[in-house]
Amino acid sequence: MTAPGNKETVMPTYILNIHDDKECQAPGADKAIVRLTYALRNTISQMAGMVRALCIFSAADLNETPQFMIEDMDAFPLADGTQPLLPYSGKMKDTRLVVTALDFFWEGSYANGYRWKTDCFALSNLNIVEKHPYYKYTVYNALELARIFKYGDYAKINDPLPDVPEAIALIGNALKNDNIGQTTGRVALELLRNANGEDVVFCP
Repeated sequence: MTAPGNKETVMPTYILNIHDDKECQAPGADKAIVRLTYALRNTISQMAGMVRALCIFSAADLNETPQFMIEDMDAFPLADGTQPLLPYSGKMKDTRLVVTALDFFWEGSYANGYRWKTDCFALSNLNIVEKHPYYKYTVYNALELARIFKYGDYAKINDPLPDVPEAIALIGNALKNDNIGQTTGRVALELLRNANGEDVVFCP
């Protein structure tokens, strides 16, 4: 796995190895290129928070972020020893992002039904803090709180959670209008801003 790019200037791009079913004889993809946009980072953070809050093993959702590639074995190796990559021409089905409490990966199947899965990537490498270091409060709790401010007194448990940027705006507005306790609002914003890729100092 490689991680070229600088987080401060561009969205980092990760190249993940793809592992096929052992029985799969047809040529498959070798690599999955994933560009970690802020929207994708927020999705991963929200799913990881849900996993921890609900005490489940993983959460999965259809997600076609990866760009699938094959190694060009007819070309000369690159300076770093890897082979140049070419777009994979086959079809992928049911590409899903799977997030656990510790890592995330993509999985799916080829058109012939054989399964594939990418390398796992640790959440810690994204510097996402799911639980506040000083309070029993998680990103998922912060999103649930933001949902109340989004839908009002009639908010339901099955109402969609706001995404992280919207949740930051909702909590910030609630703090500004004194509709939320200062400590609760601050803790929620610290978690949400960290999930949004901002530099955050967590305060006790």
